[in-house]
Amino acid sequence: LNTANRIFGAITRVHRDPHLAGDLRPGPGDPHRVQGNLAESERLFRKVVEVRRSTQGASHPDTAFAYVNWAITLKLQGRYDRALNLLQKARSTFETYYGSDSVQVASAINHTGSIYLRQGRMHEALEAYTQGQALLEARGLYQNPDLATVCCNLGIVHEHLEQYDQALDCYERARAMRERILGSGHPDTASCVLHIGRLMLAMGRLEEAEGRAQQALGVCEATGGPDTVAASACRTVLGDIALQRGQHEAAIAHYTAAR
Repeated sequence: LNTANRIFGAITRVHRDPHLAGDLRPGPGDPHRVQGNLAESERLFRKVVEVRRSTQGASHPDTAFAYVNWAITLKLQGRYDRALNLLQKARSTFETYYGSDSVQVASAINHTGSIYLRQGRMHEALEAYTQGQALLEARGLYQNPDLATVCCNLGIVHEHLEQYDQALDCYERARAMRERILGSGHPDTASCVLHIGRLMLAMGRLEEAEGRAQQALGVCEATGGPDTVAASACRTVLGDIALQRGQHEAAIAHYTAAR
């Protein structure tokens, strides 16, 4: 048990995947995951699970939290079946210890939704995110970063299903929450703004799409510089808008800057 506690105590920063929501506990694989060293992250989180199982048991809530951390890295590795299995175990433990309406259960459900989203299982993702959203709202967490992430991911699902009005409602709600919590100049807020811009483009509302993409680009450049992945995504959307308008030189310029 002391070994597990030392492992968990070694890292004080909680990593939040932007495509995920939920209550995570810090672990030794976090910095490796942030740096993209997924093999080392997976090895360390697997070790934590082994220690937790041997000292506290497979159904202890601390083991369940370790399952969630391990599952996140497995998801990023594309090992979806294994990740889903771990999340189901975590959810079962959370239901026993915290109740079926707890934020911990909501966390496991929302992480499950994020895997379905990556797999393209949109209807299952929609069901998971809708359930997770309802649990968070039932706990009164209406201005919560995790709920904002769930709303944004629900927008992505609705957009893939070509349910554009529902997608816009979700994106706008996520943007409003992040703006209140984080501020309009935060990259996570800009991410919602860019999602709205992409959606406007899909709906043929080019002027609104351009305004949103420019707004997001301004934040991305101010917070991370002109050469970030986020700034590149904004320029790609601007290129797509220019291309739809038949402005080929402008489109080329945006695409070139996005590389």
